[in-house]
Order: sequence, then structure tokens, then C-alpha cells
Amino acid sequence: MTEEKDFKHRMSIADFEWANDDAWRDLWIYVTRLDLVDQIEDDVSLDDPVTWLFEDPRVVRTKDVFDEIWLRLVDVPRMLQARTYGAAEPVVIGVRDRLLPANDGCYRVSPDGAERVEEQADLTIPVDLLGAVYLGDTTFSQLAAAKRISGTRLRDADALFAVDRKPYCGTFF
Repeated sequence: MTEEKDFKHRMSIADFEWANDDAWRDLWIYVTRLDLVDQIEDDVSLDDPVTWLFEDPRVVRTKDVFDEIWLRLVDVPRMLQARTYGAAEPVVIGVRDRLLPANDGCYRVSPDGAERVEEQADLTIPVDLLGAVYLGDTTFSQLAAAKRISGTRLRDADALFAVDRKPYCGTFF
């Protein structure tokens, strides 16, 4: 760990906003070339590609990790219907919700959407973990590896719920 006294000139970024990937890269190039700045602090998402801007990615250090987005799916059928899905074979997901039993059930999810069905589930997931998968922060395969869910067709489920970038709020609430 580097001591505070080692950095004489620190820049702390409060808000870092950009219109597209090129603008993001250009902003980082600009701030890293500022004269007299030894250290830059910014809050970024876990999958932010800033590490890969540098020839030595070890110059980027993670100081803290915070969970800023919490999602409680209250109306699972409506939320599943509102989301878009990636290309994969349909998967029947069994949802378990101890607080809101109306959400309990099986849902067929496909690239065309989602619907409630009376079929055997390919995998079963509690509603709190479905919230993390819904946002794209984690995958069914990761949860299965941790023994938090069980079932089959994990790769198809992962592909259906895949996102280009993980969710990031940037505002603590």
C-alpha cells in the first residue's frame, strides 16, 4: 500500500461523464497527462476498462468496492417482460419469493421476451438473486458455482441475461 505522503498532487474526480467510448478514452488521456498530478482518484464500475488504457495495468489500484444499486423485483412477470434478452435458446426459470408469493412460478425467457408458464424449471433462483442477474451484475453460472442456485441450461440463461457493461450508479444514496 502506498503511503499518503508519497502523493503530493492528487486529483479527485467528482463526476466523470462522457457521450461515447471515444470521448471516455479522450477524457482519461487528458486527465492522465495533466502536469503536476501524481495520483487520480475516481469512482468507476468494476468492469470499467480504464485499467487497459495503460501499458502496465498495475498502475490502476482498487481502493474500495461498494454496492450502489439494489433491486427488489416486486412484479416479476412485468419486470421480465420489460427487459430485453440476448441470443440463446429459451430457458424456463423458476422464481422463489417468500415475501410476495404471486411472483413464485416458472417463466420461459427467450430472445423474444418472457412469459409465465406451467412447465418444469430448467433452473431455480430466489428473487433477490434474480435482481442481481436482471441488472447484469452477476451471472447464473457464478451463482451456481457458489451453490446459491441449482439447475441446468446455465450457459443459455447467462447468454439471455448478458449485458455489454455491468450496472453502475455512481451516486451514493
